[in-house]
Amino acid sequence: MAAALFAFIFFYQRHAHKPPAGPVRLLADFKTADVTSVQVRPEGQLEIRAERTNGTWVLTQPLAYPAEPAIVESLLVALEHLIPSTYITRRELAARPKAEEEYGFTSPQATINLWCGNYRSILFIGAKTAPGDQVFVQVVGDEGVHIVDADLLKFVLNGHALPFH
Repeated sequence: MAAALFAFIFFYQRHAHKPPAGPVRLLADFKTADVTSVQVRPEGQLEIRAERTNGTWVLTQPLAYPAEPAIVESLLVALEHLIPSTYITRRELAARPKAEEEYGFTSPQATINLWCGNYRSILFIGAKTAPGDQVFVQVVGDEGVHIVDADLLKFVLNGHALPFH
């Protein structure tokens, strides 16, 4: 009986516990190749919208013009691989009555809309963290808040290539 109990515990300890999961991406099922349209709306600036037509990116807002595909693709690739450093749960947010204001979501610095066929994802880029090297990001449909590298905001506001993808 003792040998059977030992064998059970030995094998249970080895095989029942799964290894810890790796880092979770901001947009878990997002794939750059599936995106048909992307809209970036920096606060206080004109909306920029690009659509993929026949494999080519074309600006449709604020004017119709061929888009710079490298810039659009670099934003999408960065979003596809973006891994938050911290996640603030719904429960933690509930303990802060002014969380939406504190994290900058009442007036986000930028909004990103992504269309992948019939699927749409919306991200709000809020305030910078106290050190200024990260920003708060809220994904519509996710009840928590993510903290990501502030280079995402720099790219969205300035249109420069992202160093972290």
